[in-house]
Amino acid sequence: MMKETKIYTMHPKSGVHRSKKGPGGIVFPETAPAPLGRNALEAYLQDLFNAGEAPFQTPHLIVVTHVIEYLRKEKNINVTHRLVSKLLREAGADSIGQKRIADGTRPNVWALRDAERWKNVEESVVAQFYRGPNAPVPTDHERKMLKEGIELALK
Repeated sequence: MMKETKIYTMHPKSGVHRSKKGPGGIVFPETAPAPLGRNALEAYLQDLFNAGEAPFQTPHLIVVTHVIEYLRKEKNINVTHRLVSKLLREAGADSIGQKRIADGTRPNVWALRDAERWKNVEESVVAQFYRGPNAPVPTDHERKMLKEGIELALK
């Protein structure tokens, strides 16, 4: 039996839905089967998150508004703050509050792991280690240095 590939399509009036035929709109191939009743946009975001692709390529800190802006500008997808927050909560992330980051703003920052430890560090540490969705993917060496720096900062 041949497995059918599901396709995500975005329609201007009806929003995003999953279809086997993929009529019109922007098409996103499915990388993992989505559970029944799950919204296609939610499934697509979950796939990006699981794969560690932009805007979720950061391993530690995320700003929801930056994720929303990235998806709107780079992928032409509109998502709500509630949807992105729900995805992060389900992944075990927790808000660490408003922290000043390198661009001088104080957005609400989320920690993907070790939230309690991140809540207790100085804002300058958060600013040093926050990487926005448009940041280039770090090399293996940069990733190693970043991990070591974070471990030192969180002790």
